[in-house]
Amino acid sequence: MSQLETTDSIDTLFNEAIGYHNEGQIDKAISIYSQILDTNFQHSDSLHLLGVANHQLGESEKGVELIRQAISLNPDDAGYFSNLGSALKAVGRLVESIEAYEAAIDLDKLFLPAYYNVGEVYCLMDRVHDGEAAYRKALELNQNLPDIWTNLGICLLNQDKEQEAEECFIKALERMPTFPTALYSFARLRDRQERLDEANTLYAQALSMGFDQAACLRGLAMIAQRQSLPELAIDYLNQLIDNGLADADVYNNLSLAFKATGDLDKARKAIENALEIDSDHVESLCNLSSMLNEEGLFAEALPFAQKAVKLDENCDIAYNNAGSSYRGMAKLDEAAEAYDQALRINPEQPEYYNNLALVLEFQCRFDEMMEAFETAIDLKPDYAIGKANFAAALLKQGHLSRAKELIDSIAEKEEVSTSILVSLGRYNYELGRFPESLKAYQEALEINPKEMIALFGMAATQIARDDVEDEFLFKLHCEAASRIEDGVEPLSHDRIERSSTKIKLGFVSPDFKNHSVAFFLEPLIENLDRDRFEIHCYSSVPNPDEMTRRFQSLADEWHEISDTSGKNLASDIKKDGIDVLFDLAGYTAGSQIAAFVYKPAPIQVSYLGYAHSTGLSSMDFRIVDPVTDPEEKTFNSERLAEMPDCFLCYRPVDEAPEVGPLPALENESITFGCFNNIAKFTPLSARLFAGAMKAVPDSRILLKSHQADDPAVRERVTALFGNNDIDESRIEFMPRLPNIREHLSFYNRVDIALDTSPYNGTTTTCEAFWMGVPVVTLAGSRHASRVGASLNSVVGLSDLTAESEEDFIKKTAMLSENLEKLSEIRQELRQRVTDSPLRDESSFARNMESTILGMLDQQVSS
Repeated sequence: MSQLETTDSIDTLFNEAIGYHNEGQIDKAISIYSQILDTNFQHSDSLHLLGVANHQLGESEKGVELIRQAISLNPDDAGYFSNLGSALKAVGRLVESIEAYEAAIDLDKLFLPAYYNVGEVYCLMDRVHDGEAAYRKALELNQNLPDIWTNLGICLLNQDKEQEAEECFIKALERMPTFPTALYSFARLRDRQERLDEANTLYAQALSMGFDQAACLRGLAMIAQRQSLPELAIDYLNQLIDNGLADADVYNNLSLAFKATGDLDKARKAIENALEIDSDHVESLCNLSSMLNEEGLFAEALPFAQKAVKLDENCDIAYNNAGSSYRGMAKLDEAAEAYDQALRINPEQPEYYNNLALVLEFQCRFDEMMEAFETAIDLKPDYAIGKANFAAALLKQGHLSRAKELIDSIAEKEEVSTSILVSLGRYNYELGRFPESLKAYQEALEINPKEMIALFGMAATQIARDDVEDEFLFKLHCEAASRIEDGVEPLSHDRIERSSTKIKLGFVSPDFKNHSVAFFLEPLIENLDRDRFEIHCYSSVPNPDEMTRRFQSLADEWHEISDTSGKNLASDIKKDGIDVLFDLAGYTAGSQIAAFVYKPAPIQVSYLGYAHSTGLSSMDFRIVDPVTDPEEKTFNSERLAEMPDCFLCYRPVDEAPEVGPLPALENESITFGCFNNIAKFTPLSARLFAGAMKAVPDSRILLKSHQADDPAVRERVTALFGNNDIDESRIEFMPRLPNIREHLSFYNRVDIALDTSPYNGTTTTCEAFWMGVPVVTLAGSRHASRVGASLNSVVGLSDLTAESEEDFIKKTAMLSENLEKLSEIRQELRQRVTDSPLRDESSFARNMESTILGMLDQQVSS
C-alpha cells in the first residue's frame, strides 16, 4: 500500500498544501494538489484549490476548467461557485461570473464573499443598482469590513449619490482609518465636490498607505493645476515620469502646467512627447491645436483639431478649436459651422456661444450675435470674457447703455483687466468723454504696455478733442508708435533704382469692402497706370463682400492677411519686393500697422484711412494737400507729400437717389443736418451748431449716427445743446439705416449740413455734396479739422469755410436767409462735384503717380 492510499495520508498532505497556499508559496501548493490528484483524481477540494492557485498565478482559463471539474464532483459547495465567479471575472466572462456568484448565493444565503464579489461584477457591467443591492446584502451579514463600505460608496458615487457615498467612506475609515482604497475613493468624492484641500490631503494619505501611485499622483497633480499651482503640478507629474508611470495623459497635463507658468517651449515639448506615445491621443491633439491658435498659427492648428474630430466625432473641444482656427483664417462660414457642431454636442458651454457670436459679428448677423452672447451669459452669469466681448460688440453697434451695464457687472466681481479697461475706453469715447477714455486706455497699458487695442485707442480716440493742443495729440501718437516700435529690428533694403521695371505698390487695409475708405481707394487703384505700376493689395477683411471682389479684380496680386502676424506680414511684403507701401488704416480697427515698424518696404506711406500723423519713425511720408496740412500748422513724424487740388478722389455709389427739392421751401424753416459720428460732437461743435440755430429762428437739426438710439448718447447731446439754450424739441435723432440708399435719401430732408469740429467729416461731407447739400465747416489747425475746408475748396464752396466760431455762425445764417441761392446750390452741386478734381479719377491717378515718383526721387537723393 502506497503512502497516499489512506485517507489520513491525503488529508495530511492536503493540509500541508493549504499551509503553503496561505503562506503564498503557491508553486509548492500546486505540486502537492497535483500529487493528491494523481492518486485520487476525484478529490474535489484539491481540484478546486488547484484551480484557485492557477487563477492566482494568472492562468485563469485553466483555473475555470479545474474549478468546474471540482463542481461536477461537489455541486453543493458555495465556495466553489464563488471562486469560479472570480476566475471567470478575470478572463472577462462577466455574465458567467455573475451566474457563478448567484449559484453560490442560492446554495448559501449567508455566504458573504459571493455578495461582495457579485457586487463588483455588477458594477463593472454598469448594473449599478444590482451592485448596490449586493453590497447592501453583504453589509447585512457583516458591517465591520471596510472593503464592503468602500465598494458600496464607489457604487453610489457612480450613481451621483454623493451624500450616501460620503457616509459609506466615513464608515469604512471609522473601521480602518488607513484603508487605502477608502482614502483614495473619498479623495475622488471630495475632488468632485471641489473641496480641493480635503481631496489633496486624502490623496496624499492614500499614497502614503501604498495605494496605486499613478492614480494618487495624477489626482494630486490635477488638484494643483486647478488651484493654480502649476509648479506643484509639474513636480507630481515629473514623479510619474521618473517612475516610469507616464502615458500621453501625463504629458498632456504636464504641457498644460508648463503653459500656465508661461514656459511655452516646455509646454510644446510635453505635447510632442504625449503624441510620440500616442499619436491619436485626442486630448493632446486638442491641446496642441488650442496652443497654436493662441500663438496665431491658425493654419498649423487646424489639422490637429481636424484629426481629433476624426478620432472622436463627439469631441466638442476639437470642433471649438477648429472653429477658432477657421475664424483666425477669416473662413467665417466654416468657423460658424464648427462652433455649431461644438454646441450640438455640448449646448451648455458658454465659451462656444461666445466664439460663435464673434463670428456672427464679423458676418454682420447682429441679431443672431446678440442672441448668442446673451445665451453665453445666461449659462454663466459671471462669464467675464463673454461679457467683455459682448460689451465691445455693443459699443460698435452704438448700444452704449447695455455695454456699460456689462462693463460694470464685470468690474464688480473681477480684477480690473485690459479687456474691461479697453471697453471702458471705447464707451467713454462713444460718449465724447475723451479724458475719461484716455485714462482707461492708459490704465490698460499699465497692465500690458503693448496691448495693441489700448495703444490704438489711446491715439485714435483723442483726435476729436477740442480741449487740448495739437502738440499733445502728436505726443500721444509718438508714444503709441514708440511702444509698437520698441524692440523691433527693421529690415534692410537696397535703394530703389528707377528703371524700366514696374514700381511695385502695396496697399495694406482691413477696408477692402463696403467701407468709406473704399469710396476713395477704388477710383485710385482702378486708374493707376499698369504699364508703370504693379498693384499688390494686402487685405484683412474677415467678411468679404462685392466691393472686396471688385478690389480683387483690380489688383495684380491679392494677398489675404487676416491670419498673419505683423512680423510675418512684414517678411512676406519684403519677399514680394514692394517698393512703396501704403498704410490705409493708421490706428483704426483691423489695422496691420504693426507690420510697418519692421520697415518691409523702402518707402512707407500713410494715406487716406487715418486723420493724423502716425508718429512712427518707420513711416516715411503722409499724403496731404495744401489745405489740409499747411506746413507751418501741423505736427508730423512723416514728411508731407502734397497732392495738388485735394488729397481725395471720391466715387459715389450707384444706388444714390436723385437730389430732391430744397426742404425749406415746403417746411418754411431751415433743417440743419449732421450725419457724422456723434462721438465727434464736442462742446465746440455744440457751440457752433447751437449758435447757428439761434441765428436762424425755427430751425431744427437732424443728427444721424449709429449711436443715436442710445439713451446715454441722446442725454449727452441734448445736454450740450441745452447748455447753449437749444431745446431738445428742435433736435431729431436718426440711427443707422439698413442700406446706403436709405441713408443718402435722408439728405433730402436737410437744407444745410453742419460739420463737426475739430474732427470734420469726410465721407459724410462728400455724400452731402452728392445729394446737393452744402456743408458749413470751421477750419482748424490740424489735419482732421481741415478736411472740410479742403473739400469745400475743391468744389468751389470755400465761402462756406469759416475761420472762427463767429464766422461759422454768420456764414450759416447768411446761407439760411437766401433760399434762392441755397436752392440753386442744391440743384447744381452734384454736377459741380462731377466737374471738379474731386471726381476727376484719371487726373487724380496721374497726380498720385507723380507724387509717388517724387517720393522715390527724395529717397534716392537722401
